[in-house]
Amino acid sequence: LEAAEGLHLALDNPRIFLGLPESEALDIGTDTPPFTPVRYDVRSALDGALSNRLDLLNRREQLEDAQRNLRLSQNSLRPDLDLTLGTTFANDDRDVLGGSDFERSGTSLALELSVPLDRVRERNAYRTAEISLGRARREFEEFQDQLGVSIQSSFRELERRLQSLEIPRQLIADQTKNVRIAELRFERGELPNRDVVEANQSLLDAQNALIDEQVSYEIARLKLLRDLGILFIEET
Repeated sequence: LEAAEGLHLALDNPRIFLGLPESEALDIGTDTPPFTPVRYDVRSALDGALSNRLDLLNRREQLEDAQRNLRLSQNSLRPDLDLTLGTTFANDDRDVLGGSDFERSGTSLALELSVPLDRVRERNAYRTAEISLGRARREFEEFQDQLGVSIQSSFRELERRLQSLEIPRQLIADQTKNVRIAELRFERGELPNRDVVEANQSLLDAQNALIDEQVSYEIARLKLLRDLGILFIEET
């Protein structure tokens, strides 16, 4: 009864997590989940993350915006030099459509120089742009460093999970031998049936432990793909 209730609860939890109605049936596969080892180089994986992570690209663009704003603020502190070129001409005395008197035309050229003697507002804007650029640069570098630490940590986690897989595999081999020995001794009347049941339960626990380790490895692998920016979600 406890095993049946545990199975029912194990089916309800993912259904609630996925937002599926209670009438939606979940099919549980009986085959062992496939094991997909990761064969990425840490350095190349980090380079790929720096090129693929959309949130990192957004932060890089924000840094570029801050640099652009600083250049614009700096440009507003420079002297202004305006060049004005104009030409005029008078209409012809005769009432002719489109007629003009080019002898009474004139051309003007003006050059105006404004020296920035009192630009408090512009200087404040420039200082604000400097502070914003420094903050954006620090946030970008911090996020980049955290990304590198996260990816290296994921590789260490995968390596540890990979080594942990050998423990339940060896345990399965040992428990399989124990089950066979218990069955032979039970057939000879040397052991009660309880010992055979406990040996089979130990074998089942070892098999479940192996599947749990494989699932943990798969989750760590998917997390690494997410950190690298190459976890592509399809419709299914």
